[in-house]
Amino acid sequence: MAKKAKQPKPKGRHRVLKVLLVLFLVALIGVFTLGATLLMSADEWAQLDPDKIENVGQSLQIFDQNGELIARLHGGQDRIKVSIDTVPEYVQNAFIAIEDARFYQHPGVDVRRILSALWQDLKSMSFSQGASTITQQLVKLSHLTTDKTIVRKLKEAVMALQLEQRYSKKEILEMYVNFIYYGRGAYGIESAAQAYFGKSVGELTLAEGAMLAGVINGPGIYAPHLHPDNALKRRNLVLDQMAKYEFITAEQAEAAKAEELIIVESAPANTYPHGFFVEPAMTEAKELMGISDEELYSGGYRIYTSMDPELQSLAETIYENGDLFPPAAEDGTLPESAFVMMDAKSGAVKALIGGRSYTVQRGLNRATQMRRQPGSTIKPIMVYAPALTLGHTTVDFLLDAPYTVDGYTPQNFGHTFRGWVTLREALASSLNVPAVRLFEEIGVEAGKTYAESVDIPFEDADQNLSLALGGFTTGVTPVELCQAYTAFANGGLYSPATLVERIEDGEGNVLYENPKAQRRVLSEQDAFIMNTLLESVVKEGTGTRLQLTGVPLAAKTGTVDLAGGGGNKDVWVTAYNSELVGTVWMGFDNTDEAHHLSSATGGNQPARLMAAVFAAYYEGRTGPEFLPPEGVREVPLDKKALEERQQVLLATSLTPADQIIAEWFKDGDVPEESTDYWNAPLPPDDLTVQDQQGAAALRFTPPSTQMSYRIIREDEDGGAEILTELAGSGPCTYLDETVEPGRDYVYYVVGVHPELKDPSGQPLTGGESNRVTFTTEISRDDPPDQPTPSPSAGADGEGGGGASAPPESALPSPSPPPSALPIG
Repeated sequence: MAKKAKQPKPKGRHRVLKVLLVLFLVALIGVFTLGATLLMSADEWAQLDPDKIENVGQSLQIFDQNGELIARLHGGQDRIKVSIDTVPEYVQNAFIAIEDARFYQHPGVDVRRILSALWQDLKSMSFSQGASTITQQLVKLSHLTTDKTIVRKLKEAVMALQLEQRYSKKEILEMYVNFIYYGRGAYGIESAAQAYFGKSVGELTLAEGAMLAGVINGPGIYAPHLHPDNALKRRNLVLDQMAKYEFITAEQAEAAKAEELIIVESAPANTYPHGFFVEPAMTEAKELMGISDEELYSGGYRIYTSMDPELQSLAETIYENGDLFPPAAEDGTLPESAFVMMDAKSGAVKALIGGRSYTVQRGLNRATQMRRQPGSTIKPIMVYAPALTLGHTTVDFLLDAPYTVDGYTPQNFGHTFRGWVTLREALASSLNVPAVRLFEEIGVEAGKTYAESVDIPFEDADQNLSLALGGFTTGVTPVELCQAYTAFANGGLYSPATLVERIEDGEGNVLYENPKAQRRVLSEQDAFIMNTLLESVVKEGTGTRLQLTGVPLAAKTGTVDLAGGGGNKDVWVTAYNSELVGTVWMGFDNTDEAHHLSSATGGNQPARLMAAVFAAYYEGRTGPEFLPPEGVREVPLDKKALEERQQVLLATSLTPADQIIAEWFKDGDVPEESTDYWNAPLPPDDLTVQDQQGAAALRFTPPSTQMSYRIIREDEDGGAEILTELAGSGPCTYLDETVEPGRDYVYYVVGVHPELKDPSGQPLTGGESNRVTFTTEISRDDPPDQPTPSPSAGADGEGGGGASAPPESALPSPSPPPSALPIG
């Protein structure tokens, strides 16, 4: 039986169905529009909350002194808001082309696109076509769930319309690109640009912008670090769409497609370099703003720090050199260290290291959190600076000898003593006993008052003389010690340490600006003289390892020994010039018999490490010198008088260069008396002669015990000879037994300098004494009835004036003739 032919369906039936569908869609849109219009005024249904979009969490950004990003940290979402004006137009168009081509034409809901999507869904009965605009997507992501329900879609549309009424298209596009998730932990286009390409959004190429626009449709599918092939296909689709809607030409699209996909290696979330610096900077910012950790990480703050990246990296590299540190304990435990370097004028911290290695976030930072006894590094602050303010000078004499006061007996390193030393010598050599003597003289309260003015902390129990040597109850941090020295380096102006220069919000509004606070704690004159004292530590004292060619430094070392001896527990150095002030500490975190510094001192390992930092920083350039202010003068002093007689006397024009000490004084403290040694020697003025059994008995009083004196005899024939040269100690007498009877003789005395020479190279002599004449007519074999007194000076001549000659070294004193016998 033949099959019945299939009857064709009437064409009119299809037309009717299409018409009915169109009418249904029009009616649906009409109902939707009317409903949306009515619901837009509802208070509790589909109400837009702009705060959910505008105040979304943003990442914390930390910058160095040059404005370069150090780290980006975040709470739940890594987001950095940017202005739409910083997003290249071709990147903006990439998002529009792939997500919402009619973005600038619709009011938030694209009716044409909805009809097209519904038509496609009805034809396929799949309801797979999306019709959400960029505005709707932003509303859905910020306010709604992802449920595909009519109610949710209606709410989405209503709030989209509200959003469009409240904001401009540019503002909505800005919120959109800053809000959405791009994969790799990045929220917002700036974080995405940095996460994938290591650059800011303004630096993106067309191909890179197209890739980011393509990723947001499904980061798990199109993220280039996960699925590079999918990412390239999606990127090319975006470029084709851009060409289709004439945002770019076909040629530009093809050129962008040919660009190689290169993405940067991503660091683990919330990691950062220079952790020892970054963490205290965050803590300081949090305290300045009065906010919690959560607010700090999500508030979009931009913290601009004082970190010098060159100096910080340089110090970190030097810290990798184990040879600069004391040896490990027998069990292998390494001694620890901390380092800080500050700007001398502002107190801004330029580099900071809180340990030998950074291994744990928010771990112990020894530079900012650890207090240790400072040893002798506290002497300039506790003793010598306040002493200068109270009128002491660098050449005041202090006694270095055994000393006990109230049961306290300070000891010098090595348990040796030097006797009388100048204040400069005591500080340069870090002598403990003179420092405590001076501290007792100025008073504990005077020392503490100055130290507190530079923010050195004290406990209530800190009231004794051991404070002069760093004997604190708890001690100081390296940062506290370093900042105290800024007053010396900056002409008496103290600057507390700071790490934060400026804080901005996510929009770039300045919330905090460092006021660069300074206060005067020393006069310029006292600060400069203090600098010269601490330069002596480097030139000739305990800090000689800090001597660098072309980089003059001032410094103070410190070594804290173990109770009972047997090693040290803390070693320090603080060194500076007028630009930078730095402090290094070394020691074990927990000091005991098995963990201490067996031989390290502040002048050794800490000084060598600090020298390495300064040398590297000033490589190829010269460091600054300390410039004297008005009101101070450099004065030449007689070294011999200072060292041998403890007298502060001015040098003269005849003082040899190697016998001059140049010393700085404030104008009112300059000594007035000149040396009595480096001059042509004065002659005696009381020479007498008497006849003693036919011999001439001479006597005079030497004006100086430091000179020698020649007795010279002239005979009546005009001949002259040196009879002897006597040391100038006590009354001098001499018996000339070589006189001949019946002859006249004239005697006089000249002083001879033991060290100076005249232009001919002979010992320098002074003027002549008074002349005396001796005449005898009696043989020495026939003693006279009585001695003949010598005539007084007068007609026979007065003592001559002083001679002058340039300083020369002394010649040996001549021996007296065999027949001339001194009698005293």
